Amino acid sequence: MLPHAALHAPCSVRSVASSTSAAEAGLPTDKIHLLGARFYGYHGALPEENVLGQPFEVDTTVTCDLRMAGQTDHLDATVNYAKVHNIVKDIVTGPPRQLIESVAEAICARVLEEHKMVHSVRVYVRKLNIPAVPAVVQSVGVEMERSRTR
Repeated sequence: MLPHAALHAPCSVRSVASSTSAAEAGLPTDKIHLLGARFYGYHGALPEENVLGQPFEVDTTVTCDLRMAGQTDHLDATVNYAKVHNIVKDIVTGPPRQLIESVAEAICARVLEEHKMVHSVRVYVRKLNIPAVPAVVQSVGVEMERSRTR
């Protein structure tokens, strides 16, 4: 098992602009990615998961309009990805939940609640140590996407 310090290592961040049918619909298509954020949490349906804990890895992608940020180079024209990272950290290292689906849903809801600029958020939560499936798979995960209603 990795030491706790390694599980709070910085994740990689990248920003890309994409062109999809969402652009044709007038919806934002720019994305900010936070990839590979690792934390130690106590989520799971098995009692030992809640007592011993395990490593989790989370990828988070927010979709928003980044044109002004690109044109003006102003921090207030973009999403503060450090704050998004802190949301993920707070939830993954917070009170235990039985399901990683609940972890992902909580992350999505809080990102949309706290970041009005974000149109949608996609979260991929992975358990890296699965007691119920020992040594058979590298990870078990759930991917979830939530959008603002217009």
